[in-house]
This record gives sequence, structure tokens and C-alpha cells, in this order.
Amino acid sequence: MRTEILKLNGIFNMSFDKTFFTGESEDINHFIIGKSKWDIFINDVYFDTIEFENENQPLIKSGDIETKNRSFSYNGIFNKELLDFKDQNIILKLKEN
Repeated sequence: MRTEILKLNGIFNMSFDKTFFTGESEDINHFIIGKSKWDIFINDVYFDTIEFENENQPLIKSGDIETKNRSFSYNGIFNKELLDFKDQNIILKLKEN
């Protein structure tokens, strides 16, 4: 199994019971299709495992999709207060795909 890492930088709860997790990926050429499970680490300490519905394809800008920015859909509302982004290094590591 390959290693995929996402440095989390935002969580956005939407009105239609979906949450989007956004972050930067080290691999700009590979997208994750379908459901995937990720382990959340805060300052290198395991916090929880979460399942995403799918990765949202980045918007194509000027014919160039080489971007480190990634967005994943979570089916439900996630309590953003559980993850404090101030002075925290929040990393997601792919567990299953």
C-alpha cells in the first residue's frame, strides 16, 4: 500500500450534511477514487480515523492542474472544535483505499 499524506488546513461544514476537509498533498499527480479511510495525527499523536466519501477534483486553472491543494468529502457534519488549527500540525495518513 502506498503512503499518502494530507496536511490539513481547513474543515468546512455545509448545509447539506456534508463536510469538506481541505489540505495540501505531497503527491500532486495522484487522485483517490471512491471511499478512503485516513488516520488523523495532531502533532504526531494519533487522534482518530475518519472515512471520506471521495476526493474532489481540483478546478483546472489555465490548463494546469498541478496543485498541492486537495479537498475530500465527509458524509455528515464534523465537529471542527475537535481539531484546533492554532499552532497544531494536523496530518492525515491514508489507511485504506
